[in-house]
Amino acid sequence: MVNHSFESLYKVGEILGCGAFGSVYRGTRKFDGKKVAIKRMRKFDNFLYLYIPGHPEPLITEVALLLMMRREPMSPYVIQLYDWFEHPRKFTLIMEFPEPCESLLDFITRHNPDVCETVARVFMPQAVLAVQHCIEHGVFHNDIHAQNFLLKRNSLDLKLIDFGCGQLFSSEGYESNVYFGEHFGNVET
Repeated sequence: MVNHSFESLYKVGEILGCGAFGSVYRGTRKFDGKKVAIKRMRKFDNFLYLYIPGHPEPLITEVALLLMMRREPMSPYVIQLYDWFEHPRKFTLIMEFPEPCESLLDFITRHNPDVCETVARVFMPQAVLAVQHCIEHGVFHNDIHAQNFLLKRNSLDLKLIDFGCGQLFSSEGYESNVYFGEHFGNVET
C-alpha cells in the first residue's frame, strides 16, 4: 500500500467555519475533483482517544466515532468521513461536503419567522433518524443542536456533523453536569 501525503491528495480552499478546536475548509480531492470538507484540528495534550472494534490503536474521538458511523448500514443523515491524517501538531479530517449547504441554524435564522410547521416536518424526521442511527451504531453524539446539522439547500436534506464531543454509547448513562459541546445562550438552573 502506498502512503500518500495529504498535500499530494487534496487541495485546500477557503475557510468555511471555525470552532473552539479547529477550522473547516472547502477542499478538492485532486485525482477526481470531488468537493470535500477539510477539518483541521490542533493537537492538545488532553485530546480524548477511544478504542473501537477493528482498530488495535486508540483513535481521536471524532475519527473513532465517524468510523463507527460508517459501518453498514450507513445513513444519509450523518456526514461521512472519507480519510484522516495525523500530523505532528494537528489532525486533518476529510469529509463529505453536501454542496450547496448551510447550517440548519443559519437557515432558521435567515427564514425566521417564516419557518413554518410544514418545513419543520421535513427536518424533524431526518434529525430523529440521524440520532437513531447514532444509537444503533453505539455512538452518543453529545452535542446535538441546529448548528451541528448541515442543510443541503436544493433538497432540504440534513446531515449531522461534528462528533468531537461524542462518546461511545454506555448503558450506564452519563453525568448530566459533564458537557463538552459549546453552550449557546445562558442556561439557568
